[in-house]
Amino acid sequence: MRFAIEKIFLVITAIYRMLSCSEDTIQPPESLPGSNYFKLEKGFYKTYDVELIIFMLVESDTSKFQLWEVVVDSFINSENEATHVLYRFVRPDDLSEWELDPVWTDRKSRTTAVVVKNNVPIIKRAFPVLLI
Repeated sequence: MRFAIEKIFLVITAIYRMLSCSEDTIQPPESLPGSNYFKLEKGFYKTYDVELIIFMLVESDTSKFQLWEVVVDSFINSENEATHVLYRFVRPDDLSEWELDPVWTDRKSRTTAVVVKNNVPIIKRAFPVLLI
């Protein structure tokens, strides 16, 4: 009796697996979760109040300043990805003039967001893997 029940269960499981398969194509989402935190559009800007703390062996050094980042241009790089030119301005306080900091470039692929500073690429964000 037990052997017959196991056979019936295996047959039902096999039939269920065959019927549950479909040929529909699933389209990936237009944007990956987390990619909207790395917005890259010409004219988009962000302003930060920064408190930089550098810890050393014996003491620490703290400085405060403001940072303004502006996406000013874009181009297609050699890997056929859109790369955006980012101007960064700094100033010590609200009363001072903005001074241009080194120019950075940003790019976003399906898996990562990369910033290039002084020709050194830095992965700023890795987007989660989607199982479709």
